[in-house]
Amino acid sequence: METKKEQTTDIALIMSSPSLKPGKLPSKQCKTRVNELKTFCNSGVKFIEQFNFDFCASRYREFKTQKSALLSKKINLREVAATYNTKTPEALLSLWLTNLCIYMDFSIMQVQISPTAKYMVEEIGMLNMAELTLLFHRIREGFYGEFYGKFNPQIVLRACREYRQERGRIISKMNSEEQSKILNTLYEYE
Repeated sequence: METKKEQTTDIALIMSSPSLKPGKLPSKQCKTRVNELKTFCNSGVKFIEQFNFDFCASRYREFKTQKSALLSKKINLREVAATYNTKTPEALLSLWLTNLCIYMDFSIMQVQISPTAKYMVEEIGMLNMAELTLLFHRIREGFYGEFYGKFNPQIVLRACREYRQERGRIISKMNSEEQSKILNTLYEYE
């Protein structure tokens, strides 16, 4: 019987494997990663329970810059969708947004959470869990603007766009070999 520590070590191995497009399982390595992830979290619900913000904030605290988070090769939202279903990343982000509002002592309505989470998946689906954690830390710290006492989906979505744009600038400054490594961990080409 595996201990919690052994399971944590296993998930670290899973998260260092390449990522893939939603619904695509082209390589044996990607299939192995998906199978290992499903062994650790056999459903999207279990994944969401395990990868709550507090867990990720503790687990990925060493990634303090966008470049270090980008290079971490952790599981990304698209891979979560490919492993479970397209609703899992949305549900995860809904939970994280709710956690953000609790942290900020804001009230939030479901009518705000669900569309914001969906737009976030469209905007930042390529982010890995370390990057997502860094983004939420920055939102909490007011890095992308103030909320002025209430939840504002526009601030969150603007933060996502700004984070993605900065990420693009970081990738564009890398040499071709580094870019290839990053892009090949984010997508499987046909």
